[in-house]
Amino acid sequence: MKPPSISEFRLRAEIEVKGVRYSVRWACHQKLNDDGSLTLRSNLPQQV
Repeated sequence: MKPPSISEFRLRAEIEVKGVRYSVRWACHQKLNDDGSLTLRSNLPQQV
């Protein structure tokens, strides 16, 4: 059975310090989503 192909997904991270969670702010040139997540898209050619 072939796994489903994923063309894009959202990456979000948090750091927990003394029970309080803080969102990670990504340092990159790509525009972030409104919730601070980073959308990653596959750049590999599609297999038939």
